[in-house]
Amino acid sequence: MTEEVQSPEAAEETTAVEEVEAAPPSSFADLKRKMKFAGTVKKIQALASIAAVDIGIADANALIHLSRIPREGGQKIEDLLKEGQAVDVWISKLSPDKKRVELTMFEPLAVEWREIEIGQVYATGKVVRVEKYGAFVDIGAERPGLLHVRELSTEFVKHAGNLVSIGDEMEVIVSGVNRKKKQIDFTVPKPELEDEMEEDYEEEVEIEVMSPMEYAFKMAQNKNQAKKKKRKKKSYGANKLDDMFERTLSGHDSSE
Repeated sequence: MTEEVQSPEAAEETTAVEEVEAAPPSSFADLKRKMKFAGTVKKIQALASIAAVDIGIADANALIHLSRIPREGGQKIEDLLKEGQAVDVWISKLSPDKKRVELTMFEPLAVEWREIEIGQVYATGKVVRVEKYGAFVDIGAERPGLLHVRELSTEFVKHAGNLVSIGDEMEVIVSGVNRKKKQIDFTVPKPELEDEMEEDYEEEVEIEVMSPMEYAFKMAQNKNQAKKKKRKKKSYGANKLDDMFERTLSGHDSSE
């Protein structure tokens, strides 16, 4: 077996990248939304329905509200959490001016509604449901989006299940989003259209790019040529009229 040998510089760079990726956040400046922490409840403020949580960041004031804790019925925060209790939490909001971190015990969505825009590409969409009219694809949002059967083929397809199955992973593109109704529409990349576009581009006539001075000079040339044509036409018309007069006069003289 041949062993791949890296140069010292490449090995050092690879190690540095791995260390950066593996390094956990150590200050408030390193924190980002949706980060997960194994925290410990430090203090419970029953009247405010808030608990202070230690997430291992010294300069961060991490808090979790009752509304961010899974519960049933009318349980109070002191019924759900105890000081010293270990909890899994995610960052839901950051307030840099106060270095305050708002936590949640509900795992955040990988893709939020406000993050979804038309034209976005999701490379790892997963088919979770198949109907006659199309497939529902999960991209990590609150709900899967619809990939209509007409987007899967240009030919008539009786059932989308003839083309895709539950569990299939596929690349999808957002073609529509309705945040109010919580609906997402998808399409898929169409290689044949891309090939056509490339062919059209290759067949395009090369466009001459001129500087402002060159453009002005060319326009002046065109204008002069137009004037010459106009004068030539006018001269031709005048000569023709003279010929007509001359022939008329000649005929008049001969008749005399």
